[in-house]
Amino acid sequence: MLRFGTLGSTSSRHELLVTKHADLIGIVDVFRSVVATKSNLIQALQARYPGTDAAASRTLSLFVRLWLMLNVRESEALLHAPQTYLLHWSDKQTLREFVAEAFPTSRWKIEAKDSRLHPSFTAVFMVDICGLKLEWTDCLADHLRLDRRHNALRVYSYKGLLQAHLNSYQNGGSSIQSPLPEQLLVETIWSLNILFPQWDQSTNALLKKHQQTFQQAGPYNGPPTLNLAEFQYWRDRLMELHDVVFLAPPASWAQLWRDRRNPQQFWTFWLALVILWLTLISTITSIVQAWASVKGLDS
Repeated sequence: MLRFGTLGSTSSRHELLVTKHADLIGIVDVFRSVVATKSNLIQALQARYPGTDAAASRTLSLFVRLWLMLNVRESEALLHAPQTYLLHWSDKQTLREFVAEAFPTSRWKIEAKDSRLHPSFTAVFMVDICGLKLEWTDCLADHLRLDRRHNALRVYSYKGLLQAHLNSYQNGGSSIQSPLPEQLLVETIWSLNILFPQWDQSTNALLKKHQQTFQQAGPYNGPPTLNLAEFQYWRDRLMELHDVVFLAPPASWAQLWRDRRNPQQFWTFWLALVILWLTLISTITSIVQAWASVKGLDS
């Protein structure tokens, strides 16, 4: 995450207004005292840590990447974009406006009959039946992003950080409140608990294979119902993922054998296959018997 959105040259890496961990903590005071645009934050930061506008902007980007786990890009990084989704924080935007732009609420309304998620809507099912690959991302804006080209699903798994941001809404006082919307944080935890149910042994085996431990700690609660209407921020991506999971055909015979999305279609297919196999055997047997009869007559 630290290297995303920055250039690899020594001058770019070292052109920051802060050099120590304590300095990064001090930037919190700047955010607490200045609720304004990025330009105003740059000026306030320069008053505390003298330096160029570019260095101040780069320092703010670093702080936001560490604090919010968002891949904020710098203008120089446009031609050096990594695979991870890049975000741009305009000088005229406040931090909350930038976050709101990065996480728009769903534009689509969904009918009640189409909104309920199937109980088998889990990562294990997606891997075993749909052949999806899981990619773990450090950028929250990348969560649930489906890469159809590589048949991969990106998952943000830092549940502890999500909970820490949620706690800022409950703890008030001297703590600076998270710019990430509370509902966004709740929905992200919900999505992790839906895709990776803590009680499921196959899920635990999958997480162990990927060396992921985020489900070893709570919270384990999901949405009040398995309903897409409960999601304001992740609804569109969940809808796209749901379509892939329940409309895409299995990619191999092994996946076809495990596929139970449509039981009637499953048993109809395999019954037809068995009948075809028996018919083939019967045909071959008849041919062999006919050949044997002809040979017997010749002798």
